[in-house]
Amino acid sequence: MSRVKKLSIKEPAISEQDVKTLHPEYEAFLQWKRTRKTKESTLLTMKRRFLHFPPPDGLLVEYFDKRLDEVNSNKTVKLELTYARAFLRWAKRDFSHLEGFDVGKMEETVTKTDLYTAKDLIKIFEHAEPLRDRPMLQVLYETAVRPSELLSMTFDSVRWTCREYLYYHGREE
Repeated sequence: MSRVKKLSIKEPAISEQDVKTLHPEYEAFLQWKRTRKTKESTLLTMKRRFLHFPPPDGLLVEYFDKRLDEVNSNKTVKLELTYARAFLRWAKRDFSHLEGFDVGKMEETVTKTDLYTAKDLIKIFEHAEPLRDRPMLQVLYETAVRPSELLSMTFDSVRWTCREYLYYHGREE
């Protein structure tokens, strides 16, 4: 007779300091964007960024300079600048001080020495355990599909004669 053990996941305690509230002007901007039929996913991303923003008067070059030092992605700061400019334009505030701000280009993060050699790949494939992992690793490497796409792959989603994989995003019709 087997027993089933029920596990309960406790929610972490959230202190008042952990809960950040959105500045009312940012909230009003998001409401306006919602009326302009902005995608919910975009609104959610904007809200997440705005939660970390200073009050609107603090959207200065110094803030974004500091952000460049804090995060290791120029893309993040570039996106935040875009949102800040859009907000300031909507609020009819001057944002000319941000126009000349350039986040620059990221340094190349992957070098030739970071890549696997043919010998490395053979070793990886040979030592894959259990045996079913070897073809999965080979498919991941050869096709560059995402792990979620690999896991959703079925026998019927592969065109064997053309060596193509059909990935359906969303509902199949």
